[in-house]
Amino acid sequence: MKKQKITEEDWDYLIILDACRYDTFKKLYPNYLEGELKKRKSPASTTSEWLEKNFPDEYYYTYVSGNPFVNSKKVPLSETATGATSEWDASEHFKEIIDSWAKDWDEKRGTVRPEDLTDTAIKNKDKKKMIVHYMQPHRPFINCEKDRVSWNSRERIISEEKSLKDKLVNKLAPIGKPFYCLLPSSWQWEVKKLLGLANPTSFKELQYVVEDGKKGVRRLYEENLEIALREVARLVKQLDGKIVITADHGENLGENNEWGHQYKSNNPALRTVPWFTVKGVKK
Repeated sequence: MKKQKITEEDWDYLIILDACRYDTFKKLYPNYLEGELKKRKSPASTTSEWLEKNFPDEYYYTYVSGNPFVNSKKVPLSETATGATSEWDASEHFKEIIDSWAKDWDEKRGTVRPEDLTDTAIKNKDKKKMIVHYMQPHRPFINCEKDRVSWNSRERIISEEKSLKDKLVNKLAPIGKPFYCLLPSSWQWEVKKLLGLANPTSFKELQYVVEDGKKGVRRLYEENLEIALREVARLVKQLDGKIVITADHGENLGENNEWGHQYKSNNPALRTVPWFTVKGVKK
């Protein structure tokens, strides 16, 4: 499988679908888009690591970001991604960052809704070499009222004061993270809970509040992707240039009782992502 090397590829507009599995994209994209689909091996299994590895230098790109990890506020990953130690700062790597995560944030759902990100991207559509980063199909699942993921990273950026807990976690992260990464995902959730860092509803707990358990969680994941793909199709109609759709990483959906995405994993479900060259929109 060819490695994903974004800066070496040919594109005018690059659309990122956060946590998008290759197989799920393959299943659903024909309902919305026409084009050529290939597999790529992502260099990482989490967004923070993916950013570091794909963008080590300075680039003349405009980044429309629904993800707080990419921000214009000069706040590095060490202060946005829980447990991250990297001082990688998006403002030092991109010509311009448009903080959709700040202005378009839906407090009720705890994310940037794809329709709002699309509107922001359309307003800036004349900027070539533009990356548009949708949060979906990443949780929270928009169609599930019981699922609201708390983005501590956003709160860290907009808050002037860092909590004592945040300072302590960041200080201890270099020591504990190598051991944490070796734990099964279910144990990782328990550690996060103990430290008060877990999302309000973990994947494990979410299975018990949706009607059909694991199948229901997978269905919600697919619905999140479909919501995003409808908006991607609307955006594509407004763009003039070569458009490519890809993902930063994939997602575990209960295989071997693994959920979500773990740091520095070689799991194919997390490392295999789509590389889709858009030819048109489904009529």
